[in-house]
Amino acid sequence: MTMRKTIKVNKLLLDINNPRFPDSADNQRDAISKMLEIQSDKIIKLAKDIASKGLDPSENILVHESEDEAGFYIVDEGNRRVTALKLLLSPELTSNEKIRKIFEKIQPTLNTIIDSVENCIVFEDDSYAHWVNMKHTGQNNGVGRVEWTSPEKARHMARNGKLSFGHQLFENIQYNYDAKNIDEFKKHVRITNISRLFDDPDVRRSMNIQVNDGYLYCYQAHSRFLEQLSKILDAMTEKDDKGKTLFTVNRIRSKTDRTHFIIEIGVSASTSLLSKPWKIIDGINKDDSNKVEENNADLPEPEKPSPTSFSPKPMTDGSDVISDTDGLSDNPMNVDSTSDIEDLKFTRPPTSNRNYVIPANIRLNFKSHKKCSRIFTELKKNLRFDEATISISIMLRIFIDLSVTVFAEENNLSDEFKKTHKGREPGLHDKVVICTEFLHKNKKLLGYESKAIMAASSQITKSAGSLQQYVHNPSFLPTKEAVNTEWDNFQRLLEEIWK
Repeated sequence: MTMRKTIKVNKLLLDINNPRFPDSADNQRDAISKMLEIQSDKIIKLAKDIASKGLDPSENILVHESEDEAGFYIVDEGNRRVTALKLLLSPELTSNEKIRKIFEKIQPTLNTIIDSVENCIVFEDDSYAHWVNMKHTGQNNGVGRVEWTSPEKARHMARNGKLSFGHQLFENIQYNYDAKNIDEFKKHVRITNISRLFDDPDVRRSMNIQVNDGYLYCYQAHSRFLEQLSKILDAMTEKDDKGKTLFTVNRIRSKTDRTHFIIEIGVSASTSLLSKPWKIIDGINKDDSNKVEENNADLPEPEKPSPTSFSPKPMTDGSDVISDTDGLSDNPMNVDSTSDIEDLKFTRPPTSNRNYVIPANIRLNFKSHKKCSRIFTELKKNLRFDEATISISIMLRIFIDLSVTVFAEENNLSDEFKKTHKGREPGLHDKVVICTEFLHKNKKLLGYESKAIMAASSQITKSAGSLQQYVHNPSFLPTKEAVNTEWDNFQRLLEEIWK
């Protein structure tokens, strides 16, 4: 049986056996001290909220009568609130001088002095234990309190005037991508990661996005924005050979991580800006008259997204004004769209200071070669330089060796080498050379690319080279910049081997 009752705060007793306490309190003052020891900052914030807004009317305090002190009630649920109330009424209840002064400053801000708590639920038996258990032991398959998911929290914030950047991007994605892509996005991408990325002003600048009154506005053409956004979604939904998503929050955890991520996937700000921005949450720039300030109109057409990537739905309303690809102007050979290698990509080179040796935009196809696939996944997803520099350097050497070995054997290059070298087995540098020459001969690598690969190999894959020293020399230590540069020098070869 229960009843509702208004009870004076000084008649409410903290539970000295509160599960929050590592051991039982000796008395009421000790219970307050223990509560402050474990939750002082939170109790202070709770007290400030009570002073401003009052007690939460949706949460009742649960109590039962004290057997030891007549007229007093032991708090079964609501000990934090009661602690805050007692200190708001009597700051001297704490022996901590600093906390006492804080409560003395909060006390005058109370809108109404709260010396009684209305609608306390008084239990005549121990049935309160069930409700306390439901409150504090999780969802219990839906019987307990079920927390909102991140999208649900974002929708609540949006409906109450606090629109997260992640939610605004989520709405745009739902508007512009087909159902299959949306399902992929919901399954593999957390809205918290989208928010973390776009909360960064440097990331917003790379997408020509500005904030006005809490809303995101974009100053680049809608079609180009979708191309850049697709690069982010592709990186966030990439899966390994087991179907597990490769992307983790570690890719964008720090500001430096986010900068490297954006550079690696080839996202860059447009220099062709709209005279009037469009609102991202609306999904599309509907103003056909919106003109672009042309600063790079002579650039080639943007690269077409691959069939497996996040491709936006085709637009039929004529809203796109221009689609440029600044960043393509860095073509070192001035190759135009008629190049023999149609899928040659020109993006900003990844920085040698990145925390993962394999840039986020690199995707390779390992077919049935599971060992190579798993090494690739570990290097791209799991191993960070701030935790495993030596492991990364050794694994990179193994990955390069396995890659050229597999390719050489599948194309009979090792047999040809042994015929011309009196039966000698090719070493690592030999295999790099024969694979590179084969790919160049078959027009998969350009001349300057193959020369760069072989020059780098002659420095680092021979017996005295760094890749070998990482494994065999106990005094030779790798650095992040050196290992990243070694990947960069071999990247084109590895892309073609595992194409």
